[in-house]
Amino acid sequence: MCCSGSWWVDAVAAALLVLPLTRLALCLPLSRSQEDCQAFGPQAPLEIQFEFFVPLQFAKEALTITGEHASQWGTLALYNEVRVIAADNLWLSPSTIDGQDTLAIAFGMDKEQEPAAMKAAGKLEAALAQFGAKPHWAKLTTLSLAQLEERYGEKLVKFRKLAAELDPAGKFKNEWSKRYVLGK
Repeated sequence: MCCSGSWWVDAVAAALLVLPLTRLALCLPLSRSQEDCQAFGPQAPLEIQFEFFVPLQFAKEALTITGEHASQWGTLALYNEVRVIAADNLWLSPSTIDGQDTLAIAFGMDKEQEPAAMKAAGKLEAALAQFGAKPHWAKLTTLSLAQLEERYGEKLVKFRKLAAELDPAGKFKNEWSKRYVLGK
């Protein structure tokens, strides 16, 4: 069950110790409501967003790595948000990794510094790969289709088969879905 025990206290403590950001939204159960967290972002069109999901069991390690990277970013990061998400059984859900609850680590970054932000986020994404980190589908990623296929495995194959069956003419395909999901 999500949010039982003291793991979330460790996650909060780790986040507070290692993330050197000016604003940290901890949207964890029992700490803040979603309404409180909305004040931290998004700030569109002034930002670009990245979000990475890691198995909750690696929260301390992932937050430590995130803090090490974020400490080098200067003014790139506008805010950071850390959330805990209960596992689900949806095929392309980034919030379930091997049936486990996940820790979501999100950043809003300065859009005016987009090339530097993409490079910084790419380095963090690569560092979090050791935990099987998955990106948020609606936010930016530096992963290739092959890397996404590796992370999603058979579930992505099932989704592609279903998409081909239900949309044989490809009316719902676009460049993004071809690049990141369908591979065509």
